[in-house]
Amino acid sequence: MKFTAKIIGSLRRDMEKEFTTLTGAIKAGTKEAAEGLKNTLRGQITSAGMGTKLANAWRSKVYENKGYDSAGLVYTRAPRIVEAFDKGVLIKPKAGGVWLAVPTVTAPKRGTDGKRITPLNFPEAKLGKLEFVYRENGPSFLVVHNVRASYSRKTGQLRGFRKASDTALRTGKGLTTAIMFLLIRQVKLEKRLDVESAAKVWIEKMPNFIEQQHTKRSDGNDE
Repeated sequence: MKFTAKIIGSLRRDMEKEFTTLTGAIKAGTKEAAEGLKNTLRGQITSAGMGTKLANAWRSKVYENKGYDSAGLVYTRAPRIVEAFDKGVLIKPKAGGVWLAVPTVTAPKRGTDGKRITPLNFPEAKLGKLEFVYRENGPSFLVVHNVRASYSRKTGQLRGFRKASDTALRTGKGLTTAIMFLLIRQVKLEKRLDVESAAKVWIEKMPNFIEQQHTKRSDGNDE
């Protein structure tokens, strides 16, 4: 009886040790795959010239759960933008609209409400009234007439535009017309990302990661 108890006790300890080793390997392998997919998706965005800010919107998280059922989640904080370039969607005006208004580099960054500039929140009191300029070929415009350019004293670069003074309006000195928005009927975004293919690659790699982690821990090399 004592001999049997010793065998059972030893077997239980061995099983518990193996369970700990296995769950640790699953958690580590899952994390490796999730981070690999995140980095691949970030690389897709930077390679497409879409900037590091959008790339870094990709995040990864691992849920350990009970260990043997660990799960990895890779997500983006800019899902609409990513989906648009992943599918290559056609963007049209909202229901009842005719034009898509795309702000130019000369337009203010923010509107009167502090949000991204649009024709609806354009600061007409500060810069002047937007006027529609139709063009048969190419995009049409929303412009502001009779404004004056403002330049940096240090670099000489254009900083933006300001409303002309009464004197400038009388003399016409330094007055110009600034294009604030390009108006287009619709725009087709090219497919520049492939989220599904990247996910498939890293999901297929995950069993190997788990196996490698299990071997490492079984050999006593786990940190």
